[in-house]
Amino acid sequence: MTGRFFDLTKGKASRRAVLKGLAAGAGLAAAPGFVRYAQAQSSAPIKIGFQAHRTGIGAAYGRWYERTTAAAVKAINAAGGINGRPIEVVIEDDGTDAARGAEVVGKLANQHKVDIVYGTLFSNVVVGSAPAAGELKIPYYVVSEGYHVASGK
Repeated sequence: MTGRFFDLTKGKASRRAVLKGLAAGAGLAAAPGFVRYAQAQSSAPIKIGFQAHRTGIGAAYGRWYERTTAAAVKAINAAGGINGRPIEVVIEDDGTDAARGAEVVGKLANQHKVDIVYGTLFSNVVVGSAPAAGELKIPYYVVSEGYHVASGK
């Protein structure tokens, strides 16, 4: 059986088919999206900074946030991580204090080199921490029920 570009009886491809395949492969490899995708692949853990209320008035909430975080990380890592990469959580206590919250964001970003920071239920800590995350250009996922940061405060 013969096709236009490939002779199945002889197991040979035509020169045209080979050249088209090489051109298509080169085009894909040179495409900007492909290059970014190839560079993004890593087996390094995804480091998540957890700004926890371990002390201060929010400690009772922080305890449960920490427990649910540990359970979620255990489940995700047991399932193979995210895109094959395990999750590593770095926890720092913000003392349920706005000024300390900003320091913790800086420490997580600069010292621990996390990929994203999340946490804080208490609005005062969110309002104190969000500007630091913005200055450091690190994603800051707010867990608070407040609208303070989103509304521009």
